[in-house]
Amino acid sequence: MNVGVVGLGFVGLSVSCVFADKGINVHGVDIDEQKLSMINEKKSPFYEPQINQILDKVLNKSLYVNSNLEECVKNSEIVFVCVGTPSNSDGSSNLDYLKKTCKEISEFLNKIHDEKFRIIVIKSTVPPQTIESEIIPLMEKKSSNLMGTKLDICSNPEFLKEGSAIEDMSNPHLVIIGTNNEKTKKKMNHFYSKLYSNSINIMNTTIVNSELIKYTNNSFLATKISFINNIANICNKIPGADVEIIAEAIGMDPRIGKMFLKAGPGYGGSCFPKDVAGFLNFVKLRGYSMPILESTHNINEKQPFEIIKMIKNKLGDIENKTISILGLSFKKNTDDIREAVSIKIVKSLLEQNAKIKVNDPMAMDNFRKIFGEQIEYSDSIESCLSNSECCVILTEWDDFRKIQPKKFLEFMKKPIIIDARRVFDINKFKDLVDITALGHGQ
Repeated sequence: MNVGVVGLGFVGLSVSCVFADKGINVHGVDIDEQKLSMINEKKSPFYEPQINQILDKVLNKSLYVNSNLEECVKNSEIVFVCVGTPSNSDGSSNLDYLKKTCKEISEFLNKIHDEKFRIIVIKSTVPPQTIESEIIPLMEKKSSNLMGTKLDICSNPEFLKEGSAIEDMSNPHLVIIGTNNEKTKKKMNHFYSKLYSNSINIMNTTIVNSELIKYTNNSFLATKISFINNIANICNKIPGADVEIIAEAIGMDPRIGKMFLKAGPGYGGSCFPKDVAGFLNFVKLRGYSMPILESTHNINEKQPFEIIKMIKNKLGDIENKTISILGLSFKKNTDDIREAVSIKIVKSLLEQNAKIKVNDPMAMDNFRKIFGEQIEYSDSIESCLSNSECCVILTEWDDFRKIQPKKFLEFMKKPIIIDARRVFDINKFKDLVDITALGHGQ
């Protein structure tokens, strides 16, 4: 089968690589020539484990990438649309890229005179009712009488986690197929059943339910994170309390589960902040409110400044103090700094005239685009720690977990550590260095 993938960002390229690796002929399309150039050199434009190895295996064999959308539509039976839907200033979803893409696809379909039944699959995250109220009418207008006879639209949200996208796409816990057309439902079920050899769970539902599932899923996970961060902040005030023990215990309750109960400086990335804001905007426009989700958002906005409080509690006035930041990406195994808490924390520290040194295995080039030469970029952990008066761990990279207390003693001016990710065993550190761990009452 031939499929198209429009938009070769994190979702689109991950989807393309896994499909191609499973024997599907994939035509990937993007308008960014620099991105296409990198991919055609078998280099992903973003860091994601395993993706370059798959590119090396499938490029120009079962995966072809260029900027020719018309050719992609013409040769594909299913076209997966994976373009961005970023947040507007009010939190609403910006649908401009999605509408432009669907409009162009419809115009190309009018020029094609064959008997193929094509499915346009919306993988981009959109507010509920978007496809039925905006995308389908737009495509019907541009593609004459094709809708329902030679063309249909399907919602098929993704649930990929940055840092494990290839694994998540290769072994999905669930595939959601949202369609109001029986023919489309059968074709999409056949596609995924064959792709995964009937080894996955498929849920068939309506388009609007499919859209709502994605928003609800991410909003609930964000709520779990904010909840445990709130508990961590309480633990900070109670001598002997430890959020790690509390999270472990409640995670054993099958009604709760252990995932997304890791306390930290706040969630970031391209999904949770955007989808929480988008969902809140969606319900507000309909005269409803979600106090729980509003609290989730507010806790997350304040959480980075809990880390600032921890720093100032140890250093007092931080003007002209040298502070090392280990970890810039919003989570390990990615170079993504979109909505990363490191940005908020570094900005706040700079406003208070602190001197900042940073180190991250993958994200420093992206960080440099924001801060330029306002901070010092260290090529090694040792140089980042050198002469520092405080070290803050903001990302749970494995390299940071391996740091022993003696390294802080050897390189730092003052061995003060703020472990905002709980990467260290505080009991092994506390007698050797001055360590404060998030959610551990002193």
